[in-house]
Amino acid sequence: MSRRWNVIRIFVEELPERRGRFVARLGNGQVVVRSSRQPFLDAARVLLAEGADPAEMLVMMRGQTQSLSGPIGKAAKLTVDENCSPPRFREWRPYAGPSARTDEKPDDADLGASVAPRAV
Repeated sequence: MSRRWNVIRIFVEELPERRGRFVARLGNGQVVVRSSRQPFLDAARVLLAEGADPAEMLVMMRGQTQSLSGPIGKAAKLTVDENCSPPRFREWRPYAGPSARTDEKPDDADLGASVAPRAV
């Protein structure tokens, strides 16, 4: 018997006042991530923290186009390393606070309010 996958869709739009940054919303309009350069991965972390099943599929939509998808649990463990060419997925680590290294920056996603994940 095959498992029926629940799918959570997020809809992303580039913020007009912040080029290269995106807002991510659920299908009902509820904001998951207010501002992020990697809205798919940041939304996965928010949804997982709010109790989403790690095996549920997260689908990112830009308009009517599906642009990225994957299991929430796997996506939540990734970040994008833009310090190499081409950019690559890397293991995500929570920001541990200021350090002596000047090249470390916090994950600058502006995460949305608490959301109750549900299939959209």
